[in-house]
Amino acid sequence: MENSFSKFFNNKYLDWQKEIGELRPMSDFAEFLGIPQPMVSAWSNGRYLPGKKYLQTLASKLGNEIYDALGISQSSYLDALPEDIRALIVSAAQEVNDSLQNSEDVLDDSESKKLAIKIFAKHGITFRQL
Repeated sequence: MENSFSKFFNNKYLDWQKEIGELRPMSDFAEFLGIPQPMVSAWSNGRYLPGKKYLQTLASKLGNEIYDALGISQSSYLDALPEDIRALIVSAAQEVNDSLQNSEDVLDDSESKKLAIKIFAKHGITFRQL
């Protein structure tokens, strides 16, 4: 029973396979997403839609267009912040994203985290604990 979200989700699965350059089973996609395989299969088959519990994870891996595919607005904790602070955070986050996208090297999670901390610090945002 395919629905608009399952079409979106299955296209993302195909895109992921193209990106890694080989056909991989849905269980590998589930592992990449960090979501239990039965949930991923249920979304792919159109039996269920993801709940709030998985939205952030899915958005971080598949992009914010997931909200459009589900027909919901993207709420953000940033919306509650004063405009100047929100702009600072968004600017730093965009710079991190651009740096990671334009990097010729494939960075592992710890290298990506170090880069993000460095860029946020450049914008005056420091972290106490990560």
